[in-house]
Amino acid sequence: NKPFASFRMNFIAGGTAALSESLDKKVLVVLRDGKKLIGFLRTFDQFANIVLESCVERLYHENTYGDVPLGLQIVRGDSIVILGEIDPTLEPPPTMQEVDASSIMESQEEHQRESDERAKILKQFLAGRGLVPEATLEDLAT
Repeated sequence: NKPFASFRMNFIAGGTAALSESLDKKVLVVLRDGKKLIGFLRTFDQFANIVLESCVERLYHENTYGDVPLGLQIVRGDSIVILGEIDPTLEPPPTMQEVDASSIMESQEEHQRESDERAKILKQFLAGRGLVPEATLEDLAT
């Protein structure tokens, strides 16, 4: 009596069935928060929750990359944006240089500090000319 419910189940089953072709292969998973995980796909369920073995988080900065070892990871299906197999002939990326992940994290933090400083200067500039950005919840609380 509920055609939509059966359609949804078929859609979920059809979507996760494609994952079976990637079992025991090295995959790249892009998450909703922008993180990129690389590991061997070991199993999945009907909700596209997956288990990655020998998992690393890959960090990128300009033409360099670094891997943060994570080990065995369980990833919720609703946080996955895209998942794809990695071509072994292109791993590691041929046009990029591998560096220690901590140096990439430092570069990213420096970039964030610079961005925050530019936003602060712009806000002061606009306020000096009587242009105030929309109030935030923090502004209203004080």
